[in-house]
Order: sequence, then C-alpha cells, then structure tokens
Amino acid sequence: MSKYLYQLPLKMGYHQAMNPDPYRGVWGGSNCRDSLSQSLRSCDCSNGECKATSHYVNELEDLMNTSCPPQIGGLLIEPIQGMGGVVQFPRGFLQKSFEAVKKRGGLFVMDEVQTGFGCLGDRFWGFEREGISPDIVVMGGGIANGYPMG
Repeated sequence: MSKYLYQLPLKMGYHQAMNPDPYRGVWGGSNCRDSLSQSLRSCDCSNGECKATSHYVNELEDLMNTSCPPQIGGLLIEPIQGMGGVVQFPRGFLQKSFEAVKKRGGLFVMDEVQTGFGCLGDRFWGFEREGISPDIVVMGGGIANGYPMG
C-alpha cells in the first residue's frame, strides 16, 4: 500500500526511503532532470552532474545502514514514479541506487506497470534510460494491449 494515499504504518521489515523528487523535493532544480517540464528553481549543478542525486542516494544508503540488516531483500522502485505525482528522478539516481542495493546483496525490482511497453516513448522499458538491468520487472495491462490474456 502506498503511504501517500493511506497513512498507515509499514509492515515489519519494510522501509520507505525519501522520494527523490528534484521538482518538489528537498534537493534539485532546473538542471537535475532530462524532462521537458523542469523545475523553476535554480540549482548549482553542472551539466551532466546532479548534486541532488548524491543527496538522495546518501539518504537511501543511510536508511539501509541504520534500519536494515547487512544483507537486504531488495528495492522496489518505478523508473518514473506514477502515483506519487509523475516524478522523474534526478539524473543517475536509478544507476547509483542500483549499485547501492547490489552492494548489499539485494534484488533490484523495477515496477514497469505504468511506464513499460514503450509508454515513455523512446525506450521500451523505463529502466533502459539509465542503462541498468533489474533482477525482476513487474508488468501490467500493456502486455496484452488491455485485452485479457490467458
């Protein structure tokens, strides 16, 4: 269950990380995304280097270091957050979080229910934009173009 819709405590063993939102989040600005709709606030990131990515990945690593066992089960994440406000993460966030999860022995699970099957335009899968290969890909209705399958 999403915490943004239902303010319920998480089940034991589940931890929710900070939302890496360069548009409305704590860190980020106009140079942090490859999106047509950029944040109006400025940031001091240089071209190709996003400081917000480092901050959000550090938050994820702090969560894993303080609240999780040495080996984690995994991370479930969308390439572009859909239900949380269509959030495009800062440049390089998925790649660096992938590395952090793999370093701790976890599975990287990519939720492509809303973004898969070419819905993002230039790639078939959202994770292809960052050049990673998740361990598990979750797919949705696009697999049969809306028709019942099987």
